[in-house]
Amino acid sequence: MLYLAKTRWIASYRWVDGSALTPVDMLNASPGQSDPYLNLFIRQPIPSMGFLPGHMEAIIDVRNLLAQGYVPVLGQDGQTVYLVQAARAVRGGISFTF
Repeated sequence: MLYLAKTRWIASYRWVDGSALTPVDMLNASPGQSDPYLNLFIRQPIPSMGFLPGHMEAIIDVRNLLAQGYVPVLGQDGQTVYLVQAARAVRGGISFTF
């Protein structure tokens, strides 16, 4: 049985000037709130197992979904190095609340 009734999600997009290589707000560490580029954060309740008190939630956090902000720089040896302010990343996990 699919349990979608209480799914919570945050989608955000923050445009960043292409020449910026460092975050504008370096102290902002909130998931999906105002990170650069396209981000998606989903929390999905998992039905109770009966023997576990409290409840569980599955969490997925996708950052920089469109892989924007990569700045190619040609090194002295001819190799291309990419400088990036916000790397594309997928994180997930399970949250237990007792």
